[in-house]
Amino acid sequence: MAMWCARRRGARRGSPPRVERGAAAVEAALLLGAVLAPLMVGVLYYGLFFWKLQSVPTLDPNLDQSGFVGSYCATQRTQLADRVRAATLVSVQNVDEGSGLPISLEDIVVTVLDYVPGSLGVSVQVSITAPVLEETLSFLPLPDDGNVVSDSVVRLENVMISSESC
Repeated sequence: MAMWCARRRGARRGSPPRVERGAAAVEAALLLGAVLAPLMVGVLYYGLFFWKLQSVPTLDPNLDQSGFVGSYCATQRTQLADRVRAATLVSVQNVDEGSGLPISLEDIVVTVLDYVPGSLGVSVQVSITAPVLEETLSFLPLPDDGNVVSDSVVRLENVMISSESC
């Protein structure tokens, strides 16, 4: 008889007491909140980054070359590069009116690649780096540090660089 009373008063065999079941639910909620919340934020942040990448317009590789036609000395290559940077910025701002990317003159790098001294034609490499997202969640690794990088090689036909110094 004592055995029957002990069974009736206690919980079913094999199931934990009610207090332990509540602790497991709290533990699972804390674990899911600590794991799933950062994962969801990361998925949303990557989605925003790639969505903004799709809204960037294609840059026009044709530059208005009338601003830097002429002859330059070998020491004036930096002046030529500065003029190409300014023309590229004007071209980017004409194309980029709708997307609102903050592109400045510092984001454009121009390098003189190939030229034969005394002959017409110079190849320059134009690299534009435009920030797509601010660094609000900078702990997430993004391609190219969250920037759009556009590289192109432009041939300047009516430019001549001489081998002489000015």
